Amino acid sequence: MLGSVGRIIKAWMLSPFVGYKLRPFLSMTTTADLTALAGMTRDGALRPIVGATYPLAEAGAAIAHAGSGHARGKVVVVVD
Repeated sequence: MLGSVGRIIKAWMLSPFVGYKLRPFLSMTTTADLTALAGMTRDGALRPIVGATYPLAEAGAAIAHAGSGHARGKVVVVVD
């Protein structure tokens, strides 16, 4: 319900009870970073891992799979 904020609060509350420190992770994206990633993708040095592909008619199943926590790789919905 709280999304990212909920995960941050959960990590903060669990930290005293687990064997390692849980901290939120924040990142900043710059135009230079995105340009470098685009170049790496274009050159074939960076490829997404596709775990499942669904036709548009099964978009609901794709969303359920992605939200299940068991998806490995990207879940792709193909629009014909």
